[in-house]
Amino acid sequence: MPSLKVVLPILTVGASASALGGYIYSISG
Repeated sequence: MPSLKVVLPILTVGASASALGGYIYSISG
């Protein structure tokens, strides 16, 4: 299992991208 220092930023970026995508989708559609 990869170290937490590697996994945490990836999860954070993934969550941010997901939230941003959902926001754009909600305002555009």
